[in-house]
Amino acid sequence: IVDLLKPSVEFYAKIKKGEDPEYGCLPCYEVEKDSSLFTDSVLSSLVSYRSNLVSVKDAIDDLRSDNVIDSEYVNRINSCYVKYHDHQLNKHGNHVPRMNKNKVRARFRLYQILNKMPRVQAKSILNYLQTEGVSKIEPAVLSELSRYWVLDLTGRKLSAPSNADLMIILMQLYTKKRTQRALIANEPAPAALSIPDDACHYHESVGMQRTLTVREMARIQSFPDWYEFRSKVTTGGQMRKFEVPQYTQIGNAVPPLLGVALGNVCRELIEIAAGK
Repeated sequence: IVDLLKPSVEFYAKIKKGEDPEYGCLPCYEVEKDSSLFTDSVLSSLVSYRSNLVSVKDAIDDLRSDNVIDSEYVNRINSCYVKYHDHQLNKHGNHVPRMNKNKVRARFRLYQILNKMPRVQAKSILNYLQTEGVSKIEPAVLSELSRYWVLDLTGRKLSAPSNADLMIILMQLYTKKRTQRALIANEPAPAALSIPDDACHYHESVGMQRTLTVREMARIQSFPDWYEFRSKVTTGGQMRKFEVPQYTQIGNAVPPLLGVALGNVCRELIEIAAGK
């Protein structure tokens, strides 16, 4: 820990003396490159998760169906703060599925399929969508895509689409968005974002081609089910200067479990300073 904090102490001393330290003089430590500095110090709480990563399915699958048992992760976040609140758990609070249009649902279904396709083929389809057809799609890629069911722009399910069917659909799904994706059930979620349509649900049953609910986003950010988000669900344009909608609250928040880990670090530092 001395190695970690020494540059910061020296930086503080220079500021206190009125000096102007050179920009970038503080080193940046990375978990991957400097792992022993974290694992063998009071910062170990910040990296303890690495041996037990939580998948998206563990975080939100019970919200999809009452027949799904709560995961160890869900039980953890719902019991972690039990000493500090007397609220009732309400997993269905803030859990109203958004009504995406058929075009959005068709694109989301395509993103679900792309997670299963070879990476090179999936990339060629994304390039086609993002260049409005300037980048071409090889027949072999369409043949691979035809192995999966798709949604057309009326919301109809096509179980065995022809190459011609696929091209008609793809030509109507052009998009400039480069951050949209479908979540992968057995992998951790990407960093939670404040824009709700950046990620869609992983489940492939018809009707699940939708953005995540506020509660699903909150679960990924490790908020317990008793925590209620208020204000508008979402907003846009100039109103973002005056309103903080629910999705933005979650996307901008420090994950509660990270707060717990940081609290453990502070407690251990205090105990060290006190000579315990």
